[in-house]
Amino acid sequence: MNARQLDATTKKQLIDARRGQGQFREELRKLWRGRCAVTGCEVEDVLRASHIKPWRDASDQERLDPRNGLLLSATLDAL
Repeated sequence: MNARQLDATTKKQLIDARRGQGQFREELRKLWRGRCAVTGCEVEDVLRASHIKPWRDASDQERLDPRNGLLLSATLDAL
């Protein structure tokens, strides 16, 4: 499905969700002091904001709650 096939409401929801992801990542970066929660890696370019409870299963509040997240290195996030 491409963007042209989405209705206006769905497009707005996706845009709003993407905006919130930046905030979620920044909150996790502060919470974990810029380090991977498992390895302690501090290389910002490889750190990912990961949800503990998957996005698809989380409520709107849980999706942006930093307590529902871990800052992980890309390798661990991929597992």
